[in-house]
Amino acid sequence: MLTENIPWKTYALGIVVFYEVFAYMADLPSMAKAGFNHVRTAQLQSIEFVSPVAQSEIPVGSLKGTGSAVMITNDGFFATNRHVITGCDHLLLSNGIARVKPVIVNQSRTYDLAILKIELRNPAQTKRMKLKSPELGDKVLVYGYPFSKILSKQGNLTTGIVSALDGGTYSPHLFQLTAPIQSGHSGSGVLNERGELIGIVVSKFGSIKVAEHLGDIPQNVNFAISSDFVKTTFHQFKNYGEPAGSVGQFFSGSPDPLKLLVKSSMLVECY
Repeated sequence: MLTENIPWKTYALGIVVFYEVFAYMADLPSMAKAGFNHVRTAQLQSIEFVSPVAQSEIPVGSLKGTGSAVMITNDGFFATNRHVITGCDHLLLSNGIARVKPVIVNQSRTYDLAILKIELRNPAQTKRMKLKSPELGDKVLVYGYPFSKILSKQGNLTTGIVSALDGGTYSPHLFQLTAPIQSGHSGSGVLNERGELIGIVVSKFGSIKVAEHLGDIPQNVNFAISSDFVKTTFHQFKNYGEPAGSVGQFFSGSPDPLKLLVKSSMLVECY
C-alpha cells in the first residue's frame, strides 16, 4: 500500500488538513433591500410564475445568506445544495425580475443536495434538463450569484474545464473544475459545451487554510457534485440522461447553452 512508508502521524495530519481546507462556501448575506415593489407575472424560459412575491411580502427577518439554484424541469423543479437552505425560516428564489417562494421537495445530507419546487403555470410540454456525467477536459460554464451583496444581482458567469473526475479522499461524488468559484456560487449549475448539466457547484479549497498547512496557495481548485448523484439520489430524475422520447429535452441540442443556463439560474435567499 502507498501508505506503508508514511508515518501514521503524517497520514493522520493529511486527512485532517483535507477536511479543513475542503471548505464549504460560507454564503455571505446579500442586500435585503433588493426587493420588488409590485407583483406581476414574470417570464423564465417562457414560463409564467403563479405566485410572485411583492416587496411587502419579503420576510422581515435578517437575511442569513444566499446561494444559487438551477432549474431541472420547466414545471418548476430546481437543484441546489442542502447547505444553502439549512437553517432557513424562509426561502425566496429570484431571477432578477421577480421573487417566488419555493418549497423543499427533497434533500440529501450525504451528498449536500436539495430539490426545490416553485409554482409555475402548466407548460404546454414538460421539458427537462439532460443530466450527463462529467468528462475529463470538458469545457464548462458556471452561472450563479456570488457575493450578491456587492456584485451583480443579475448573476455572474465563469468558465473553465473539468480538471479531475473525483474530489480526492472520500469524495467520489465530486469532480474538480477550474472555473472560478466564490462565496454564493453554491448550488450553481455546471454545463458542458453541449448544454448538458454535468454538476452542481458545492465547494472550493480554502486558500488561506491550504497555505497555512501545505505552504502553497491553490489555484482554481473547485468542486461540483456530479449529476450522476442527482439522478441516483432523487429517483424522479433517474432517466434524465437518456433520450427524451415523448418528453422534450430542456437543454440538450441547444444552439446557445449560455442563454439557457442564465435564464434557468436563480438566486436563493435564506432568511
